[in-house]
Amino acid sequence: NVLKHDEDHFEIEIAVAGFDREDVTIEVDQNQLVIKGQRLKEDDVSKYLHRGLAARDFERAFTLADYMEVGDAELTNGILRVKLTRIVPEALKPRLIAIK
Repeated sequence: NVLKHDEDHFEIEIAVAGFDREDVTIEVDQNQLVIKGQRLKEDDVSKYLHRGLAARDFERAFTLADYMEVGDAELTNGILRVKLTRIVPEALKPRLIAIK
């Protein structure tokens, strides 16, 4: 889910139940945000017929719009939240010209 707080502040929410902080990596490369979940330890050596979401590795990639900056990330109660802020340079912002 992508939440919009206002015109310049957004938040990506991903359910990562079953993953610890050390199991999840967040990488930003130019305009790509990649979130990966990889289980670092195998709790049980049994052979599974089906594994739920909490036991499977995942990778999600997001293409960021121009001037998006990735901020803090927080993992609480199985929900990963990554904050995004749009920072448009002053030279590209609309401006009013005073009439003389």
